[in-house]
Amino acid sequence: GEPLIEEEPKCSTVGNSKLGEHFHVDSPRSRIRRLEEANVRAVGKQTADALLLQFQQQGFSDPRAAAQECLRISMELLGKSASCGAMSALDHSMAGQRPTVLLSPDEFKNPSSFLRVYGDPLAAAARRCGQPESHQDGNWRCEQCGNVNYPRRQRCHKCQVARGAKGDAIVLQYCLRIYEMLQKGKVVD
Repeated sequence: GEPLIEEEPKCSTVGNSKLGEHFHVDSPRSRIRRLEEANVRAVGKQTADALLLQFQQQGFSDPRAAAQECLRISMELLGKSASCGAMSALDHSMAGQRPTVLLSPDEFKNPSSFLRVYGDPLAAAARRCGQPESHQDGNWRCEQCGNVNYPRRQRCHKCQVARGAKGDAIVLQYCLRIYEMLQKGKVVD
């Protein structure tokens, strides 16, 4: 007889003679699984972004470490053991690696979060040149004190005022430029 559970067919390559391109035909189950994985990843990024922002606003000296500790405690509360050793081993194994899924800067609540996830490849070159210039490589000018800040900063380095809408727009445009570079594989490390 027929199997009770339908096995997923392997991805097959189908040629499109008109366009000369190949594409994969996936089973509905594999498409749903990929969509679920992408959704979980997007929600995870939003959660990490919200945690970092919250700990930054609360004045934590190391918001990233506070967010990691918060997630470790959350895992324990969910019944998953997340030992410090396992977390640090994961951190070391992931050091220097970019995520395999590339999300647009528009998908982040704050454009600086895009830079935290994917890095800021142009920052190293900018630091060698000395003082940052406004509107150059995502640098934004504080609307209160006039200090020029790097795009990764959500608050002014000098007066601690939150970046305004103009600064957000400058940083978002810069992130979109970085996004295009990452899509093309043209990243300056």
